[in-house]
Amino acid sequence: MDIDMVDASDQENHPPGRFLTATTRAASNGQLFEYFAREEELFRQEASERPTPRSLPSFGVPLRAENPASQVYLAIVWQSGILGAAVYNTENALVDLLIDMAEKPPFEVLRSLISVVEPLYVVASLGIDERLKEFLTTTCSGTCTAKREKRQIKDDEGVATQQRPSADGRTDGRSDGRSAAVPILHLLPGKDFGLGPAKQRIGRVRIPTMPEHIMQNSDEILLYLASIIDFRRFSMVRAFGGLLAFMDRMPATQSGQNESGVPIATIRMFSMEDDVAIDQNSLNALRVFHSNQHPSAFKSGTGGKEGFSLFALFNHCRSGVGKKLLKLWFSRPTRNLSTLRSRHQAVRFFMNPQNEALKREFEKLLRGLKDITTTMARLVKGVCTLGDWAALEKTSMCGFMIAQVIEREDLPLDIEIFGKIRDTFSRELARIGKIIHDVVDYEASEAEERFVVKPGVAAELDDMKRRLNTLNETLSAIATEELARMNGTTREIRVIYIPSMGYLLALDKDQDDDGTSDYTIPGLEFVFKAKSGLFYKSAKMHELDNDESNFGDLTPRINDCERVLMIQLREVVLRYTTTLFDVMAGAAELDW
Repeated sequence: MDIDMVDASDQENHPPGRFLTATTRAASNGQLFEYFAREEELFRQEASERPTPRSLPSFGVPLRAENPASQVYLAIVWQSGILGAAVYNTENALVDLLIDMAEKPPFEVLRSLISVVEPLYVVASLGIDERLKEFLTTTCSGTCTAKREKRQIKDDEGVATQQRPSADGRTDGRSDGRSAAVPILHLLPGKDFGLGPAKQRIGRVRIPTMPEHIMQNSDEILLYLASIIDFRRFSMVRAFGGLLAFMDRMPATQSGQNESGVPIATIRMFSMEDDVAIDQNSLNALRVFHSNQHPSAFKSGTGGKEGFSLFALFNHCRSGVGKKLLKLWFSRPTRNLSTLRSRHQAVRFFMNPQNEALKREFEKLLRGLKDITTTMARLVKGVCTLGDWAALEKTSMCGFMIAQVIEREDLPLDIEIFGKIRDTFSRELARIGKIIHDVVDYEASEAEERFVVKPGVAAELDDMKRRLNTLNETLSAIATEELARMNGTTREIRVIYIPSMGYLLALDKDQDDDGTSDYTIPGLEFVFKAKSGLFYKSAKMHELDNDESNFGDLTPRINDCERVLMIQLREVVLRYTTTLFDVMAGAAELDW
């Protein structure tokens, strides 16, 4: 069951991207719950030992969005024969940067990149080379500029859903059975792609793995990002700056809490230097992919099942990320001899009958590993579901167990994938899984349709729940005491709580009450009458109202406390974004 754990107001009040932020502390009256205070102290102790962040291992060319409702933006810079590009996917909040590479007309690399990522918008400078402008004009369905109104841009989004006819009059096919979309060319002023303005915008970027103490210093942010982005790749950096300028203008990306206005989970670099470009017609002719359309006319063109093809013959992947990576390798094979030898070496290892039991153990663990790309995007945006927490816990534990198998069996590290997993699958995975397991009560969350915390995480929360569970008995005992003070009263009496009015004694009305009766009772203060009875205040009710441990506010206080705990849990998990993406990349390569 998917349950929304954070509403819109929570997203505004608790911006993501930092570890136990000041906002989170304020939400819990300036205090960290003891469980997360221990985690913060442990994180700070290990910070000095943690290696410098590095560029994440990427799947290569970023894959197109799986969700038809998501949007992909592609910004490009081509100058002096060098092409740089930046891609943003709203589905997973990832930024992928194309490392500068040589490119010349007829722009085969750029054509291949557009075909693979299928952007809604292609963003470029108004002052681009005429040859590139001519190519983009023929490739895209229309052109809009920064001067156009947002309403016109919205209208263009409808154009982007049209199918692009190929040279022989047919619609471009896709391996998943959906029709290819035509991008819209969006031209921005040349200053938005300047190197200086680009670095300024990048200096305002926030990603979850950034230390909190550098958040307000753009120079330190650039130093931190320099460990992820190669700022010597000028075309790539300028393209990233242009992409940020474009997204700042787009309403669809304004929901994030980034200073740049864009939610970003992480930043990766990729290269197309050694890729073999294969056009769609060649893929169809070689039957590399083949999609069987749904027999229903109403569902035709919305997707299909993989039919008889080369990809189907070789696809024995046990995880979603493994299948994605294999599909990418088939659509864009590499010609790098070192990479090919490494893959053959891994295949030879697992084809050995002596390693059959080990292979089955890996397969079992890979089945439990989830594709958490969109899950991490929802965490960054501040909206997560019960299913997201379960996927994060299972993926973390499966990744940790994969690393443990490699260490236990002392597998040869000269096989590249085993070495990668040893280097990137850290013991932090076990900690992530344990934290989520200790905090989230899945059974209670599903039953109550909200985020529920397990006992033992916060003593204050446990105490409130314990008092709530005994609330009926407590109020019944108080009602009995009040009844004993009211000599001669035979009417039923109850103790109730009404917000803003506090605790009240509720007495049944007399059957012969005609509305003109005197409701005065010695020792009680008459408040109001209703169809359900007469309501009074007594000294005991005033005492309950002034009690700091107000029983009537327990339910909202419990909900607020668990909401703050969920926010703190989210901040902890976001700190390990790099580790979690490393797990998906390494597991995908192991699975293929």
